[in-house]
Amino acid sequence: MKILFVHGTGVRQPAFDATFESVQMNVAHFLPTASVVPCYWGHLGSDLGKGLSVPLYDQSKSLVVTEKENDAPERWALLYDDPLIELRLLASRSAAKPALTFGTTPVSMLRDSLSVLRERIDDGAWPDIRLSRLASALSAIEAVSAFSGLDAAINAGVALEPEQGLDTVRLIIARALTSGWIVEQMNAGIPAVPADVRDSVLGAAFEMLGGSRAQTKGMLGDFIKTLTKPLAAVVSAVVVDPLWQAAAAGGRAYRRSIAQGATPGVGDILLYQAKGEKIRAFIEQTIEVVSKPTGEPVILLAHSLGGIACIDLLIASAQPNIRGVITVGSQAPFLYEIGALTQLEAPSKLPGHMPPWLNIYDQDDLLSFKALPIMTGGNGITDREVRSHQPFPAAHGAYWNNVRVWEEIKSFLETV
Repeated sequence: MKILFVHGTGVRQPAFDATFESVQMNVAHFLPTASVVPCYWGHLGSDLGKGLSVPLYDQSKSLVVTEKENDAPERWALLYDDPLIELRLLASRSAAKPALTFGTTPVSMLRDSLSVLRERIDDGAWPDIRLSRLASALSAIEAVSAFSGLDAAINAGVALEPEQGLDTVRLIIARALTSGWIVEQMNAGIPAVPADVRDSVLGAAFEMLGGSRAQTKGMLGDFIKTLTKPLAAVVSAVVVDPLWQAAAAGGRAYRRSIAQGATPGVGDILLYQAKGEKIRAFIEQTIEVVSKPTGEPVILLAHSLGGIACIDLLIASAQPNIRGVITVGSQAPFLYEIGALTQLEAPSKLPGHMPPWLNIYDQDDLLSFKALPIMTGGNGITDREVRSHQPFPAAHGAYWNNVRVWEEIKSFLETV
């Protein structure tokens, strides 16, 4: 059996290659009798070109923004937005005098620990998972080490929680490293790791910085709530999306970033709604090429906008070589409900030639939707919920490293 992997909106070749590598590894592990084939349509996607249609494009600033990460999804969201947020908050409270110690200081001890962790990155001990990328881990530790407020943050952390010694600051640094690593991964197009993997990476960093893992649970909660409370209401109102952050920072001044941020992500969606036949035709041609040599059955595995395109294609015409379709984080049901799915208008049923459909969604992924409550017909629809426990938008890309996703896919394939 062949699986044809169709990507979603805004994806271009480097990011697609990274995601496809994750998909390949998981197919090999969970579905050893299947093979996966890429369907990259990004070359047909939107392109801003020189931005000549955007007023002030060549005069405005480029705003560099990262992603999000903290303990509960909301707090990891703060960290994905800025991995150094907790250290910045501590540094801003640094009216504290450096703690008095004999010999070494908290600052020198923790900087030495960072150097040790840096060596552990080189020997592969941290982060010790197969999707680790050396460059991502290095960037994360360099960002923490180079933070100008690090020494002040260390002293403030020790002063605020003296009974914990250095463990509070160790944990905050470990979280900055872990979130920084994940942000670098996501910026390279690599899907976010599941929350349990993230927490394991966090615990390992904490231990390598000299902490005791028994301390990682519980001690952090009240301290971080206190630390972030003044900020929480503001940040939750400011929104996670870099486009909104750029707009809030000064619409005209950051028009370049707003335009670049909307393309290709939003641009691909608009392009598909206007001229989706080109993308659907390309997917259809790829199906033909993949199935022709051996006549093997093909399963479509599609993410986000790729899932919309595949559902539209299967509604519009019978595809005899397609044995089933799997959509992950798809908006097809939502578009159907609001009357925007191009090939089927509510309340019409899916056509009889529609193959079995597995629709995987995550309640934390604001771009995923359920099909069963609104759509009927075809050869069966199955909704399956998975949880990444990641904040949005990280949740939208976190499916491919989630064991539950592959278990659901394996179970579905056994039925078709």
